[in-house]
Formats: sequence, C-alpha cells, structure tokens
Amino acid sequence: MKLIKSASVYQAHLPQSINALEEHLSAKPFVELGATDFAGAGFVPPVEVTGALAVSFEGGYAFAVRYDEKIVPASVTSAEAKKRITAEEEECGFRLGKKRRQEIREYTFHDLLTRALTRTKVVQCYFVPTSNLLIVPTTSKKLADTITGELVKVMGSLKATTIYVSEAKASLTTRLSSYLAHDYEDQPFGDFEVGSKCKLRSSDGRRFSFDLSADLIEANDGIQEAVRGGGLIEEIELLGGDMSFRLTSDFKLKGIDPGVEPAKAGDFDDALDLWQHEASIQVAAVDRVVRAVCELLDYKEPEQQEAPETAFV
Repeated sequence: MKLIKSASVYQAHLPQSINALEEHLSAKPFVELGATDFAGAGFVPPVEVTGALAVSFEGGYAFAVRYDEKIVPASVTSAEAKKRITAEEEECGFRLGKKRRQEIREYTFHDLLTRALTRTKVVQCYFVPTSNLLIVPTTSKKLADTITGELVKVMGSLKATTIYVSEAKASLTTRLSSYLAHDYEDQPFGDFEVGSKCKLRSSDGRRFSFDLSADLIEANDGIQEAVRGGGLIEEIELLGGDMSFRLTSDFKLKGIDPGVEPAKAGDFDDALDLWQHEASIQVAAVDRVVRAVCELLDYKEPEQQEAPETAFV
C-alpha cells in the first residue's frame, strides 16, 4: 500500500485538533458537477470505511480532496464551433461579425460540456502537527493549488508557505558537480547518498537524463560539460537509509520509496488498522526526509507577517 508516491510540501498552521479540522472541512464537502459545470472540488473521507472527513494515525492525520473536471478538448470545441459558424454563414449569406462568432464559440463549449466525460482525482493529504508539515501527494502545480485553495476557503484565515529554496537549482548543480569531481571536504549531500537517476536542463532548454550507475565516467563528463555551459540540475535521486526519492529543483519529491516491506492485511484487525499503520510509517519517513533536505539546503521559513495570510504562497 504505497500512499505517498510524490509530494509537494508546505509549512502550514492547521488546527492541531482533528475534530476542529473536520468541522472546518465539513463546510465544503464535495458536490457532484452540474450539467454546465466545468470543474469542482471539495472534501471527501480519506478512508471510506470511516465516513469521517479527517482520520488520525500515529503522528498525524489525513484528509482528502476530490477534484472533478470535464474533458472538453480545445481542438474539439474549435472544430465544432467552426462547423456551426460556417453553417450559419452559408444560411444567412454573409460573414458573421466578431461578436456573433464569439457567441457561437461560447454556446458550443457549454453544449459540449453537458455531454462531456468527467475526470476524477482524489488526493489524500497528510498533516504532521509536531512539525506543521502538510504533505500534498502530487507534483502537479494545478492540483496542489486547487487543494490548498480549498483549505483557504474553509479555514478563512490560514498561515502557510510552500517549502521552497530559491537557490535549490544552483545548489543541486554545485553539489552534484563537486560530488562527481570529488572536489569537496564535507559531503555535498550530507547524510544522503546519491542514487542513479539525474535530470539536467541545458542552457538552451534541452533536457537530458543520466544514469549515474551505468557509466559514471561518461555521466560525469556529460554533466560537467553541461554545467560549464550553464546547465542546471533539475532532479536528482537521493537515498536516505532504506528510503529513496528524487528531489527536484523546485523542492518537490518524486518516486518516493519508503524502503519497507508492505504490511500484510492478515496481520491487522481491519482495513482501517492497516491504513493507519502504513500512513504512520510513510508520513514519518517523508517528514524526516523533508527536515533533512531543509537542513541540507539551509531552508529558512519566511518571517510571519503581522496580518494573517489568507492564501498559500
């Protein structure tokens, strides 16, 4: 049961009490999309067997956001609108004006919307009260922004910041370059070991993937040459104990592997006990890694403003 495969992480001041959080979340439960709705989000139970909007586990609690979006490809809308515009122009015998053409495009979109299929995503999020760490298991900015936006709506006033190090891209590049050249006194990645996966973006925007375990000399030369030409490391695999993950230059975690054997369902009383066990282990592992990476990259939480923030930044 792999609960956290990737993550965007935040320092957030959510209620320490699970009951208080659930009261806030209940103000915006998920509601099915109407015929003319394009997208919508709301809170749903993270573990269906409980029916609760927030569920605790050792070390924290979880909640979930469901996001539905109708699939209306722009190319389909454009083609259908063009057909309708052409048909009306042939019928009336003259070229339609800009305003009428726009009206047809808008009507076409809403007409297709009523017949469109719906894409559903449910994201189970985790909060660690002792460190105020909010883990949103996605690296999609759009989806993460939707989730944090829903939290802002139900909390009213919420202090939260994205964990982000502005120099991370340069820092990862410098550290890997030193690591490959063995030109360092202290370990460039602290207690982390460097894994095999690495992605680099050259100065002209091209992206390259390197396998550091396949041919270290070839990878070393390629990376060093790209770095000298202005290239930057965008993603690198790090190993911490039994855990492995890929750290991106915008401080997101991908390919998270907690490095423990999955628990067997037969060892637990029910599905909830199994979930709580896995959530506790995996969330604690991510929490440790985030704190270690913050220390490695010298992350400092932005000073709190006097007025409470009303949005994630």
